[in-house]
Amino acid sequence: NPNATAETKALFRFLCDNYGKKIISGQVCDYGVNGPEFKAIKAETGKYPAMLGLDMMDYAPSRTELGAKGSSVDVAIDFSNKQGGIVNYCWHWNAPTEYLKDGKDENGNPRWWGGFYTRNSTFDIEAVMNGTDPEGKGYLDKDIEGIANQLNRLQEAGVPVLWRPLHEASGGWFWWGAKGADAYKKLYKYLHDQLTNKYGCHNLIWVWNGQNPDWYPGDEYVDIIGEDIYPGEKVYASQSGRFLKALSYTDTRK
Repeated sequence: NPNATAETKALFRFLCDNYGKKIISGQVCDYGVNGPEFKAIKAETGKYPAMLGLDMMDYAPSRTELGAKGSSVDVAIDFSNKQGGIVNYCWHWNAPTEYLKDGKDENGNPRWWGGFYTRNSTFDIEAVMNGTDPEGKGYLDKDIEGIANQLNRLQEAGVPVLWRPLHEASGGWFWWGAKGADAYKKLYKYLHDQLTNKYGCHNLIWVWNGQNPDWYPGDEYVDIIGEDIYPGEKVYASQSGRFLKALSYTDTRK
């Protein structure tokens, strides 16, 4: 993004300068340095992780209208500005309320709690992206606007974000990956265009995590390629094979 903020360019430069030299540790924790995960790591090592993983989930209208309330932006601003840490955001994007299935899931939870899972909704992203479900498109646009407002709050506070939306798409368990690679890539590019060009979110470093080269949206939409790895409990073996796989997704430097 040629219009990236100074803070965003500085963070990306830091990541590039340290690539292949150092490892930046991170931890998902809803409450930052005040959360149990961060406190446990500090007690054990004497240090906090340099990177904080957060979620935009409870800021989207598709969840707030059901009673959810987000608080992670305030945590992110504190972690970045007071602690000097790096902020990483994913977005477990609930399908629009009108498409959610009734009742509870197999674990006894209301289906809207996991409204981002394919199994909990009838949402068809292919129909939305090819224009045959304009109502669904309207709901998506409403959610994107809601999230853009939060990203702009971070931008105004000088916080750059490692932004990892629409993750694990090729697995199919999330609605954004349930209809194949073409529909997914259309959505990814649309989200990129809306946040960058319509809403002016210039504090984003785009982290793509589709898990499959056929789902790669293109170099112009991606700054960092990442993988999610689930090796099993207490499996500490090298995961270099997945790193080599990620290197094959593009011939350019990412």
